[in-house]
Order: sequence, then C-alpha cells, then structure tokens
Amino acid sequence: MNFGWGNPIWGTIADVLVKNTFILYDTPDGYEVEAVVSLEEDHMRLFNEEVMDYVSSKQNSQSASMARSRI
Repeated sequence: MNFGWGNPIWGTIADVLVKNTFILYDTPDGYEVEAVVSLEEDHMRLFNEEVMDYVSSKQNSQSASMARSRI
C-alpha cells in the first residue's frame, strides 16, 4: 500500500484471534526474531514470568562475563 509516506520498513500482525498461538518471523535486518504471542490471561502471566527470568539470567551471565574480561 502507498499512503504517500514512502516505502514501509516494517509490518506486523495487529491482532491474533486464536488463543495459544505463537508466530515467529525474522526481523528486516535478519539478525533477530520477532514473536507474536497470543495466550489466555493466566498462561500469558506465566509466560511473561518465564521470559523475564530467562532475560534476567542472561543479563546476569553477560555482566559476569564482562566483569571477568575486564580483570
């Protein structure tokens, strides 16, 4: 579509009507993955906790690695 604003650089799905669905696709730069996640509220809460725990552990691991490399 051309809205007169130039070529689009990104697009995504606005709403997922089916619950308990994951859609994964590459980002335009090809170096990352985007996830569209549609879960029931209770499952989404648990999923969010798991993701945050994972991210936190990765950040702690990277911080420790960086600290060791500075020594």
